[in-house]
Amino acid sequence: MFKRFLWLEWKSFFRSASVGKSIGLKVLLIFLALYFSVAFLALGIGLYPLLQEYFPDQDPLQLVNRFVLLWLVFYSNLAGSGYKTAFKFTNSQAQSSEFCFE
Repeated sequence: MFKRFLWLEWKSFFRSASVGKSIGLKVLLIFLALYFSVAFLALGIGLYPLLQEYFPDQDPLQLVNRFVLLWLVFYSNLAGSGYKTAFKFTNSQAQSSEFCFE
């Protein structure tokens, strides 16, 4: 059954009107996924010795965790995150937009 489903999906993929664009997009996405996988793997492997070299008196794991914690604190309070609470109450459009831009 699963083999039949895959065969039907394969046929519908090649019979679609935008086959060339779809294949090109899939190839591009595969290359991007491979690139970012290799980049983050190299960063993960190479970051620890580099941090030990440049900051010998600090633990590299605590140094990285400090930056991750700062990133989470600053980016969790984005300006657009408060708009949902403005629409829970019945306000005019001007009041709601005013609340979002505070």
